[in-house]
Amino acid sequence: MRFFSRLVCPATRVGSVLQKELRREIACCQQHLKYCMVAVIKCLLSILLFIDFYPVKMIKSSAKIASQTPKTTEGILDAVRDLARGYFHGARGSHDWDHTLRVCRLCRRIGTAEGVDLIVVLTAAYLHDIGRSCQDDAGGTVCHAEKGARLAESDLEQLSLSENQRQNILHCIRSHRFRGSHQPRTPEARVLFDADKLDAIGAVGVARAFLFAGEVGARLHSDVKNIEETRPYSIDDTGFREFKVKLCKIRQRMLTGEGRRLAEERHAFMEKFFNRFLEEYRGER
Repeated sequence: MRFFSRLVCPATRVGSVLQKELRREIACCQQHLKYCMVAVIKCLLSILLFIDFYPVKMIKSSAKIASQTPKTTEGILDAVRDLARGYFHGARGSHDWDHTLRVCRLCRRIGTAEGVDLIVVLTAAYLHDIGRSCQDDAGGTVCHAEKGARLAESDLEQLSLSENQRQNILHCIRSHRFRGSHQPRTPEARVLFDADKLDAIGAVGVARAFLFAGEVGARLHSDVKNIEETRPYSIDDTGFREFKVKLCKIRQRMLTGEGRRLAEERHAFMEKFFNRFLEEYRGER
């Protein structure tokens, strides 16, 4: 019995020591975990604060450029371009800064052909989608055109423009939306409307339609009979749905001579693409 007790006692002491070491390690790990959790929370808060305030910071820094009140046409356009770009941090690809630049190039082309005020139409083009992120975040319940016009009001006060020019620019922004309730009444508003719609059709339009569908989590195609009755910002908000409910109708909505001319060719390409797309999707080709 003494022999067995000698064996048991050391084993018990070893077990006790191991338990103490184990408790110490657990306590140490818990402490480290606490520190890690605090660090992660601080990191997340920093990211959230950065995302929340970054556009404001960009706008403020851009406002310094605009506050120099440039007098020349190109000086004003450079200022508004720098001002507008701050709104597009983190924008979705289908309505990002690149889209704005394409619309600006089309506005310059159409506006020159139509003989409009290029300062007005190009300023409006730079600012026309600054409210887009609000519409996307709200799942389509906010009108980005009306929101953009409200955002642009204070920005335009910093530019060397006449009151008539400012009001015309705000009207251009409000009335550029295809599904909007405001009709383009001025020549500059009609140019912006056409330029924005031209970027929605043709090869670029097809690419943007599928890009937007991916952004909202839609499938490649929804082979339903009444596709016009499916909901936007849903799994059925596909590239083909966008073609049927909007893109195929744009050609008839052009408001300028140059816009109509450009729309004809773009529409023909787009129609041919979607016919081929359906044939391949159904295994017919």
